Amino acid sequence: MTRPACVAGAALRCLLVAVATLGALGAAAQPARGAEADFTWSPNAGVVNQRITFKAVQDPSITVYRWDLDGNGQYGDREDASGPQVPRTFKKARSYTVGLATVDGQGNVNERVKTVRVVAAGGPAPLGNRPPDASFVFFPAGPVAGEPITLVSTSTDPDSPIPAAGQQWDLNGDGVFRDAAGPSATTSFPVAGTYTISLRITTNATDVATVVLSVGNPSPPGASVGQRTLSLLSPFPVVRIAGRVSGRGARIRRLTISAPPGTRVKVRCGGRGCPFRRVLARISSRVSARGLPPTRLLHIRRLEGRLLRPGARLRLFVTRTGAVGKYTRFDIRRRKPPSRTDMCLVPGSGRPLVCPSR
Repeated sequence: MTRPACVAGAALRCLLVAVATLGALGAAAQPARGAEADFTWSPNAGVVNQRITFKAVQDPSITVYRWDLDGNGQYGDREDASGPQVPRTFKKARSYTVGLATVDGQGNVNERVKTVRVVAAGGPAPLGNRPPDASFVFFPAGPVAGEPITLVSTSTDPDSPIPAAGQQWDLNGDGVFRDAAGPSATTSFPVAGTYTISLRITTNATDVATVVLSVGNPSPPGASVGQRTLSLLSPFPVVRIAGRVSGRGARIRRLTISAPPGTRVKVRCGGRGCPFRRVLARISSRVSARGLPPTRLLHIRRLEGRLLRPGARLRLFVTRTGAVGKYTRFDIRRRKPPSRTDMCLVPGSGRPLVCPSR
């Protein structure tokens, strides 16, 4: 039976049910489709006992805006509020977590959480809601005429993730950012020469990155050019975590990585409760009687049974030479499943990137 969509009159009830469902699913939850939740605040420099106004980035399809202003992950408490614009006054100098959950006319729920830094009057100015920094990389490093070129955004926003709709590409150098949208794009050029490509990032502000590509002539027939395409590790690694959460943090029962033989694995643990700072391992390439399997399972046994305190962070890097690897991050929270981030590790880039489209 198809589940009926939320109608405007019942949107609040649907929001509370959907947010509870997302919290129960935790790291395994899939993001809802629909308009993305996002917000800004002013003044950007928060000061104790000074009123701060939070403003949702509005979308015509959104019917409900609900705020978590006390940072407990709930959207219906006494200190919380509803509507596209809400005020809040903070009485202590520290970092606060503020969340926005939205529901559109089809019942799709989206959530955005940000950190607001508040300082004492006369103290150093907080960082506030800082602007984004646009940047991107391209593959292969030496493109030639007629060859597909993959562009991957490495842009950052210090305060929040950048939505796909906030990343617009100009692939033909005409200054109009409507050739592609999202964290990656693919293009090609028919003849050798120089070409201008730009990426525009829009969150609470706008920033543009521009690169002039030098496109060469293709190699003569029969010449060896090596591997020039950007390919993912195959099968792509799968990271799973299991355990139990409480007010004290998360007790890890199992952390496993399923990846192709010969893959390198690095696990970094930071924060209270970590039994190590770094663990290095390699997926075995040993051939069994049944041959070499496509993947093998690696257990991080030093974490089994360990209690990681709120604020601790696990970072996993799964790589192999010549291929795009996997990056997974778990942030331990109080009484909630760890928040999870999955990205790609592209050869030649020093930081995780949004995975390129295939």
